[in-house]
Amino acid sequence: MNCGSDPRVDDRFAAFADVSRRIVLSTLCERSSSDEDEAPRASVETLVAALVSEDGREELADGGIPERPASPTDAKIELTHVHIPGLERAGLVESDDEEVRLAVEPEVVEQGLELAQQFERAD
Repeated sequence: MNCGSDPRVDDRFAAFADVSRRIVLSTLCERSSSDEDEAPRASVETLVAALVSEDGREELADGGIPERPASPTDAKIELTHVHIPGLERAGLVESDDEEVRLAVEPEVVEQGLELAQQFERAD
């Protein structure tokens, strides 16, 4: 089996390993339109709201709940300086100052999210 050498593979695993990034990706996937030529997109403010929400922060295998940002301001700082750049390095999103959009087919992200759930449930 060839393990490959594309550095984006490591970046993609890192993207799916972080709960905040999974929430961003899940939020984008939920916004898929019926227009197949249009990439799912969301405003930075929509993604900030998703990060500070209780939704998407299910109990972890060890019984804990993943931390969420303390405030919308903290969430926006984390989103714009940490999470979006990491997702861009992984080739999963593209962004500008106002909006983030998927750079891959939603099915690719959905498969990654499913794999992350499988890892989370594994003993």
